[in-house]
Amino acid sequence: MQEVLKNNSTILNNRPIILFDIDWTLVNGINYTHSDSFKYIFDRVFGLKNINVYDIRPHGMTDLQIISEILKINNLSSEFTKSNSDLAISLMGEYYIKNSEKEFVTLMPGVINLLNTLKKYGYLMGILSGNIEKVGKQKVAAANISHYFCFGAFGDMSVSRADLVDFAEKDMQKNGFNATKKQFIIIGDSVRDIDCAKKSKLSSIGVATGSSTLENLKIAGADLAVSSLEDIDNIMKLITALDK
Repeated sequence: MQEVLKNNSTILNNRPIILFDIDWTLVNGINYTHSDSFKYIFDRVFGLKNINVYDIRPHGMTDLQIISEILKINNLSSEFTKSNSDLAISLMGEYYIKNSEKEFVTLMPGVINLLNTLKKYGYLMGILSGNIEKVGKQKVAAANISHYFCFGAFGDMSVSRADLVDFAEKDMQKNGFNATKKQFIIIGDSVRDIDCAKKSKLSSIGVATGSSTLENLKIAGADLAVSSLEDIDNIMKLITALDK
């Protein structure tokens, strides 16, 4: 990720800052290497074989929450989980990086046009993803869009997705940007993305290209729900309305 607007406090002053989810928002979420990385750590670290993470409806969860929920339903203690989580995350990242070359990461419709438009008008962009950092950054790099994003928060930073907002703010400020989390707008495909925004009193845009329907995104409280990121007119209309 590159720092395209670093230290430009004039540009960032009270302007919206856009945080994107990754899977089913920026890129196609079908990724067998990511799924296999879960199976690998459940076997290698926790002694659990043939685990299917989709049994717990994981869409929108952080990877750390997925691990926690799987271990919980397999009756492993929270103490055991905590003592092994760092090793699990490390091995998961290593497995994904080692095996991800076989994955063909494709962008969701409208992504490049929206990213170019936001960049054109000087909006700072970051990532807020449930993927662990190594996996998330590798997916974004494989899709050739890393250069649009200047900071991020990822699913190995907390079990709770809502906590990632604070981590994103810290990473943004650590990278020299004079801004706060109250400027964030979250864009994601899951009702959990919308819930994350609501818990931090942030605006959100739901995109019905993943696990949640347009109606469910509206019910969850998205400020705007669109069928895809191709609906750039309505997306930019909301963002510019918040650009005061």
